[in-house]
Order: sequence, then C-alpha cells, then structure tokens
Amino acid sequence: MGYLEGLVHRTPSSSLRASLLCLTVFATSAVRAETTQVWSQRGPGLSEPFESFGASVAISAASLVVTSPVTQGGSAYVYQRVGSDWLSSGLPLTVNEGFQSTQLGLPCALSEKYLVAGAHYAGSAYAFTRDGSKWGAAESLSSAEGSLHDWWVTSVGVSGDTLIVGVPGRNFTYADPNQSWTPGAHVFVRDGGSWLFQAKLTAGLTNGANLAATVAVSGDTAVISGSTGHEVYAFKRSDIGQWAQQGAALQPAEPEANLRSLALSGDTLLVAVQRAPNTSSAAGFAYEFVRVNGNWMQSGRVLAAPEPDPGFGTTMALSGDTALIASRRAVYLFARNDSGWRQQGSALFANPGSSPRDLSAAVDGQYAVVGVPGSSVGEAGAAYIFSDACSTDIDCGSTGYCDAGTCRAGCSHDSECPSGRYCAADGLCRTPFGVAHACGDATVGGGCKEPGCAICTTGHCVDAVCCDSACDGTCEACAASLTGGEDGVCSPIAADQDPEDECAEGADFPASCLADGSCDGKRACRSFAKAGTSCGDTVCVNAQVTTSVCDGGGTCQHDSVLCAPYLCSSAACSTSCKEDADCDSSTGHCVNGKCTTEKPDGQAGAGGAAEGVAGSGGEGGSPVADAGEAAISAGTGGRAGNANDAGLGGYAANPGNGDTSSTACGCRIAGGSAGVIGDRLLPLLGLLLLGARRQQARRRTR
Repeated sequence: MGYLEGLVHRTPSSSLRASLLCLTVFATSAVRAETTQVWSQRGPGLSEPFESFGASVAISAASLVVTSPVTQGGSAYVYQRVGSDWLSSGLPLTVNEGFQSTQLGLPCALSEKYLVAGAHYAGSAYAFTRDGSKWGAAESLSSAEGSLHDWWVTSVGVSGDTLIVGVPGRNFTYADPNQSWTPGAHVFVRDGGSWLFQAKLTAGLTNGANLAATVAVSGDTAVISGSTGHEVYAFKRSDIGQWAQQGAALQPAEPEANLRSLALSGDTLLVAVQRAPNTSSAAGFAYEFVRVNGNWMQSGRVLAAPEPDPGFGTTMALSGDTALIASRRAVYLFARNDSGWRQQGSALFANPGSSPRDLSAAVDGQYAVVGVPGSSVGEAGAAYIFSDACSTDIDCGSTGYCDAGTCRAGCSHDSECPSGRYCAADGLCRTPFGVAHACGDATVGGGCKEPGCAICTTGHCVDAVCCDSACDGTCEACAASLTGGEDGVCSPIAADQDPEDECAEGADFPASCLADGSCDGKRACRSFAKAGTSCGDTVCVNAQVTTSVCDGGGTCQHDSVLCAPYLCSSAACSTSCKEDADCDSSTGHCVNGKCTTEKPDGQAGAGGAAEGVAGSGGEGGSPVADAGEAAISAGTGGRAGNANDAGLGGYAANPGNGDTSSTACGCRIAGGSAGVIGDRLLPLLGLLLLGARRQQARRRTR
C-alpha cells in the first residue's frame, strides 16, 4: 500500500487529504491588466529516487522545498535559485524522533526565513530557520495544551514571523486520554530566537474532528476550516497580539459541498469545495471571498477546471493575483484582473501517470512548483518549476512578450503588444507576416482582434495578402488572382474586371456605348464600352443582317452584311438551302443544297395520245439531279402513233456528261393516253421522224 493510501485510512475525514499539502501565502499585488501570463517550464525538473518525493512543495522568493514524507522517516529537500538554475542546498532536512515513519513534510510551508513541516504520523510540527545559506536544526513546536506526539497535524502555514498549525484531531497513541483537549489551530510567533505559542483558534467550538483540518495565514489574518467541513472561520490579530474572530462563519454558495482546501493572500480568500462527492457528477470548484472594510463576503467569482474534475482543489496556492489549483489530473493556473479570474492557457501541468496521486503545487510571484509523486510503488517522484519571468521576448515564446520582466500574452488591441507585435484574433500578441503572406482580411475574426491591426510588417494587408504598399488607388490590387501578377506586389487589376465595384456603368449602357463598369488594366475605369460590345439588337431582313456594336470610342455603329445568294435566318446568314425559296432573287434555284443561277436537268415529256392521231407533245421535263452537267432545256415531245398505238417517247434535250438515256416509250392503251416525255419541240420532232420514215421507204423500193 502506498503512503497516501495508508494516510487516507488513518485521517478523521477524507476531506483532510486536501489539507495535507504545502500552503504558501503572500501579500496582495496590484491588479494586472487584461493579459495572459505566459508560464513555461524552466529546466528538466527535480527528482529523487523515492516514490513520495513531490508529495508536498513550497516556494518563497529564491528558495523552494520538496518533501518526501516516507523517506527515512520523512525528508525535506531544499533548493536555491542561482541565476536560472535551481541548486540543492545540501542534505535534506530531517528529524529523529525514534519513529520509523514520522511522515515529516506532510504538510509543509515556506517563507523567506522559515520552513515549517508537519510530522503527520509523529503527531508534531517542526520549524527550521535559515541562517544565510544554511538551515538550522529542527525545533519542535508544542503548546501548553499538549506535549510532543500529542497532535494530529494536518495543515501548516507561515507568514513573516508567524506560524499556524492545524490540529483537527489527537494522536491518542501517545497522548494522555485523561488530559483535556479540543481541536483547533495553534499560532506561534518568533520571539528572541525561539517559537512561542501565542493563541489557539477554535471559533468557540469545543468539539468537532475536522475543526482546523486546513488552515492558512497571511500577515495578521488567519483562516481555519470548520468542524462540519462546510464552513470557514476568519480571525484577525490586533496590534497587541490578540486574535479575534471576524464575523460569522463563511460558507460557499453550495453549503453542502465538502471543503477541500484554503488559500489566503491579503484580502483574498479562496475556498475549494467538492460538489456531490462520491457520485458520478462530482466536481470541484473554488469560491472567492474578499475582505472589504474589515468584512468578508463572497465575490460571486468561481474558479473551475475546463472540464468537470472531482479532484479539483485538493491543493491550492495563492500569490497576489495568481492562483494554482491542483487535482490528480492536472494543475491549473489562474490570473485575476478587473473582470475576474481567468485560466491562463491550458493546464500548467498534466499528470502523465497511469494511476496518478494527488499533485501538489505552490506559487510565489513569478515562480511556481508542481510536485508529482510516483504513481506506483517504486516509481520516483519529481518536481517541476514554472515561471513567467523574462529578460527578453525570446524568453516568452512565439506568442508571448516580455513586459517589465514578466512574460505576457493576451491583448485586445495592438497598443497592448510590444513593438513589432500585433494583437491577433485569438487575443495573443504575435509576430507580423512579411510581403505576400496570407493575412486574412485584417478585421475582427479575419486575423486581427480589432480592425486594422498591424498583421503585416509593411502595415498593409490588402486583398488578404501582405502588400508592399497601401495599394489603395483605383483599379489596383495586391493579389495575383486579381492582377495576373505576383502576390504582395501592388499592380493594376486585369482589364474587364472590377472586383471591388469601383467602376460605375454609364447612362443607358450598353446602348449608349458609355462606361461599361470595368477596369481598363491601366489603373483606371474604362471610359467607354469596349470595342465590339453589342449596343443593339441584330436584325435579319430577307438577305441582309444588320448588327449594332460599340466602336470603343462611345459610338454605336450599325453594320450590315448581305447574305446573297442565301437569305438570313435567326439573325444570321444562311449557308445552305433545301429549296428555291431559301435562295434570294438573284439566283432563285437550289441545286444540291446550294443556291445557283443555273437550271437543273429535264426529264422526257409524255407520249402523244393513241388513236391514229399523233400524240401531242409531252410536257417539259421536271428538274432531276444528274451526275453530269445540268441540262438547260426541257425534253422533246413524243411523235404521233399509229392507230391504237401510243406515241413514241420524246428525247431528253441537251444531255449532260452523265446518264445519256434519250427516249421513253409511251404505253399502248385502248383509247391510249400519252406516254411520258416531251413538250416544247414536238412539232420539230414530228417532222424529223416523218422525214426519216420516207427516206427508209425509198430505200426499200429500190
């Protein structure tokens, strides 16, 4: 069983676990501006090969102490800051009371000159005094009410020449059970080189196992926890050394919550409680009380972890306007300003242990220490040192700056940042960007905490990039996407664009051919519509198309185009035809999809009527497609037939180079009608045929 587990089983209440830790208190400092303290770990940390190393820690000025309560009966390791390093002051401080496990250092407290450590299992408290760089032997503290080993020490505090020891119970293993005794807080003062008992603070209570389980002292003010574990009592010391209770018991807003720890600094008191203990909804909170005109009152300010943490508040430390609050999971740092307490960044320290024990923490001014006991038997504990002290901005990281020796971040406008930094949208002072770097839009949420911050080294964030100049002229930009040039170089906006609506259209545009509302590519708005811009409807009349376009000088020109030999259609000239109607009057013929003045081939005319009378001439042939050149005449008519015979077919006139078929015969039909072919040359054809027949007859008679 580890040392803390054994301790919990032997304490009067589980709420006392919070009290068995170091508590360091200091005078109140001035309220700081609305900035964030930038705390960072300094050095690799301190360690000793003991599981309990880090169970309690305390810090004051340039000294700090880390205790290991189960090492050789309990040891206190003291370190001194030299420059930026923390060096061991020598052998650890111990006591020899003949106990195998006194658990010295659980709890402990430190001031510039004194170290007080409780020996929990031994039932006593010891004070060490520093002389220069050396620490003297331990002095056992006792009061007239009890001797050594009578007390159950759970909490201690120190401020100046005053010590306070919380004794909520009695170690009846060594105490006389017949001796009268009540719980309370014992106060000691330094006088003549010795610690003298001054007073016992009980709030008038004579019983209650938890009374004074956790205590704190700052100057002439002391606070102790009540017997029920839900209230706190405050006391004030007079000029003649008499202590008196200040007002009634102080209770947090949730009176049924279990009190965990106290932290006191000047006129500020923090009270840590656990809401709904031992349930799944358990969570820790710290309530602030302030003293105004001698009266303590709750301020309404509450400190809490970012996420519910049931262990929040097991340890607290307060130094002016800086508070450390620890749990098993992490240690959180809070800073106070005029608007209240605000957590500084994420957790100051997150416990990496798989089965972590309660962390310890202490703070004084610009230095803090976090104790991390080993999470399992045999695992060495450690202590880590943090600070917001600085000499240059480099000490404060990329988002912090050195302000009079203190690393800070957080801002609401550029004036709160050091020279060469700007107030970013996340409220941190950051280094500005160079030319061509993306800079958002330099507005709230777009890279800056307030509009127009100095996010760029040049001071010019234009078109979401850092620009080499203000670039605030007409039709000029700094983004390559707008200029076609380089990012960060102020150049003319490309022609025909107007991304910032700088150019207005002229009256009655586009019919007027005045300004078209775009840039000209030469850092000016175009005065007239671009040449070729349509300024009217396109009109189609028969074989002529008329268009209206701007000439680039403010005039709307009307240009007509003849479509001959075709007509126009849909405001454009046709380029082919399907019939003669698709051609203009100068041609009139559609041949093979083209308009032309040439006539097409003819077909043979119809034969004459049959009944012994010559058939009449056939009608002129209709146009036909021909592989050769087009014929230009109609076919001839058929000749007269014999009685009851159809007339002969006519001839195709002027055949081309293609198909030369010349005749088509008529068909014999009773009362016969003409065959196909012929019309205009019928009389001539009939004479030619008659002559030919007579000539054939003469030859036969010979």
